[in-house]
Amino acid sequence: MVRIVGNRLLTSQRLELLVRPERAMTAENVRVHRLRDQDVAHGIHAVQATRQLMDFIGSRTLVGYYLEFDVAMLNPEIWPLLGLRLPQPKIEYQPFTTTTGTVSSPRTCKEAPSICASRR
Repeated sequence: MVRIVGNRLLTSQRLELLVRPERAMTAENVRVHRLRDQDVAHGIHAVQATRQLMDFIGSRTLVGYYLEFDVAMLNPEIWPLLGLRLPQPKIEYQPFTTTTGTVSSPRTCKEAPSICASRR
């Protein structure tokens, strides 16, 4: 997760959390997340991760790719702590393809004006 200030992604201000699951990883979990039991063994508890996440995002707008899925996963963890779901405005990010055929993540509004227009 990174911060957006104005029209810039601040990749130097990011939050990376490794959460220790309450039960063993299944083969499907490992396939999707590419994390094994030994990879998450020293992760933090979900409650601690949720608090750190909320401190990081504050009241800022959430921008993400498949954000609806992430929010659906986070809301059940946030509800017991705060008594509410993520109230922030949400913008679904759609990556775009460059002329070379590579997927690019825009860093400024000049690169992706439609994202910035929807933030205003």
